[in-house]
Amino acid sequence: MKSRTRLLCLAVLCALLMSMSAAPAQAAESLNLTRLLTGIGQLTPVNGTRFLLAKEMGGENWGLYNTSGVQLIPYAYKDFSYLSYNCFQAGEYAKPKLAAEDPYPALEQINCHALVTPGGTAVSEFIYGTVNVYNPFWASGWVLEEADGADYDYKLDNAHFYRIARCDLFFLGDGLQEAKQILSLTREQFRDAAGHGHYLSVQDRGGAVSVWDANGEKLPLAPGSLKDSVYAIKNWMLYDCAQNKMISDGYAAVKEVYYEDGMLLVASRTDFSGKQWNAVFNEYGEEIMPLQNAKADVIGNYVLLTHNETGKKGLYSLSWRSMLLYCAYDEIFQNNKAIDPFISFGYAGVVLDGVRATIDMNTGFVTPVKELETEVTFLGSVCYYTVEKKALSTYTYLYAPDGTEKRVTGEAKAGRGSGLVTAGEFLEGKDVFTCYGQRLLKQFTAKAIIITDDDKVILNTRNNGFELYSLQ
Repeated sequence: MKSRTRLLCLAVLCALLMSMSAAPAQAAESLNLTRLLTGIGQLTPVNGTRFLLAKEMGGENWGLYNTSGVQLIPYAYKDFSYLSYNCFQAGEYAKPKLAAEDPYPALEQINCHALVTPGGTAVSEFIYGTVNVYNPFWASGWVLEEADGADYDYKLDNAHFYRIARCDLFFLGDGLQEAKQILSLTREQFRDAAGHGHYLSVQDRGGAVSVWDANGEKLPLAPGSLKDSVYAIKNWMLYDCAQNKMISDGYAAVKEVYYEDGMLLVASRTDFSGKQWNAVFNEYGEEIMPLQNAKADVIGNYVLLTHNETGKKGLYSLSWRSMLLYCAYDEIFQNNKAIDPFISFGYAGVVLDGVRATIDMNTGFVTPVKELETEVTFLGSVCYYTVEKKALSTYTYLYAPDGTEKRVTGEAKAGRGSGLVTAGEFLEGKDVFTCYGQRLLKQFTAKAIIITDDDKVILNTRNNGFELYSLQ
């Protein structure tokens, strides 16, 4: 009881800062399922994004929707995949499915890809065998030629090998708005590359590394390896070596990390007791997070802090540039597949002094997770359920983040996503429930259900293909 009281008191102290972090938690009685899309041949969520890869019904072409049901790219490509940092690879031919004894396909079926933005704009021509993204600002396209298994750069399987004939390098700009090709290199000039913010390090076949800027200018730097950052510490000063400009002083080490808005520099220094302190800057020297007596791990748009003295966890918002949860928690749960890895429907899941609880990030109100003797399955980071099996009946107890408890008949099967919805093989058929115990679909005939983020549900139906529903 004492630990739970302490948990509530600490969380209330944080309430004002927490109120900026997320949308209000949804009320049980306000949830309704509305169909947004139907008749899709295949609909596949991309983890951590609001993108849905879509294949046309009865056809071979792929396109792109978002989780609001808006078509971003029409069905235009035979091959379509998500790369990273909002970049897609689109192909005019489907990727060949070959047996080991099959001859090499025509090169035009291999060199048929382009780098494409979420809006459908092709950044390049459809001439590449593969496209690679190095960070939010840099990508490359490889024009391929046939090779043998002894000296190759790319393979379709274990019997069809290719080597780089030409490598084109692209600077993507901020938000893909200024994407342009800046370099074209031969195979001897290119082995690999690594992005360092707005700079690109390129290694040739001899092992030498050169550094290039967004204008295609080679900089007077000679790093020993691709891992050597353009940003370095000189005499306790954090430097942009490309411009020979000091960003900040008083630090002993720096590492690059990337988040939704671009690149960050986590700068650290060690105190006399051997503890590491960390601060976060952008590449222009602006302080994003002030110096903290804690280890710092950038995850999504957050910094997960681990206090040096106590080992307790805290959470800093890069978007709001404020502390959401001070370093008082044994653990702060995260859902790596979700768009928001820490906050689901306005709640965060934490542990304090061994007590697991959810925190309403708008009010600071804390709800301890009910202590159960049976096995508990968590949906995302804040919702959970447990199954009770008896001689003649099976029940699922659903627990919402605000502590609401509901019992339904049958056994729940957790779905993908943040956990507001669960599907179950229940006695009366397949049902879909919210964690508040509200039945959304009863005895549906879909082959499969996929729970996505943003309160969306995807059903693979027998007659209407894939369908997208919104939970509002």
